[in-house]
Amino acid sequence: MNKVKLPGGTENLRKAGLWMLGNMEYNVPLSAIAAINEMRNAAAMIRGRQDLYHHTLKHNLNEALRQADNKRTLYLSIYKDRKAFDEYMDNIVDITEADVTRLRELLAADLQRRGVPDAELVAWVEEANMLLHLAVRHYENVVSRGNDKANADIAVRHVLIDYHRHFAHYRPSDLADAWNIVATQMNPAVLAVTEGEVLDQLRLIASKYEDGTYINRCIDLMRHHPMFADLKAEPDGGGK
Repeated sequence: MNKVKLPGGTENLRKAGLWMLGNMEYNVPLSAIAAINEMRNAAAMIRGRQDLYHHTLKHNLNEALRQADNKRTLYLSIYKDRKAFDEYMDNIVDITEADVTRLRELLAADLQRRGVPDAELVAWVEEANMLLHLAVRHYENVVSRGNDKANADIAVRHVLIDYHRHFAHYRPSDLADAWNIVATQMNPAVLAVTEGEVLDQLRLIASKYEDGTYINRCIDLMRHHPMFADLKAEPDGGGK
């Protein structure tokens, strides 16, 4: 993260840059890691089904898992204390467990009502799919807010800042796209959920990333570690 060179020149840009660095270090990885955990659980279930786990699906699944490992390694590279990183990221899995389980249960019930074969397995796959796309949205929300902060003094600078060009490699869209191939192959007939309890639950999870609920709980559990002792998160999804 120290190698990322952000635009400066004004006090406002300095503060916006620090805000972005903090979010990319402590905030953005949370939703991606939580989604990756569910993706791996779904992958284990698929691998247990020899009637489904054949050449093309195996290739696509392995590619998605490879990208998941790459993304986690990228996030891990931020931290000098990797043990602390593991503990911090384990927190998000535990903290979101009840909400994520509820999402999966609602999704399975919806799929069963629509007569989708292997509804429980497909629900695991689709749930991971939803959470990965939510992680992309989480990244985009943070960058958008960072851009707003950076461009607050545009009248002074006359140059628009877009932090996406500095942090695009943290955006988990490549991973979401790879898993979407698996999800489509598992059941190409699954329709996008546009209303009802499933979407309400997904919105609830998204809101807890955006309003700082999840990150604050993760940080509070890490107060024993010096790196997190004075860390604060803004109510609407901020980082450092």
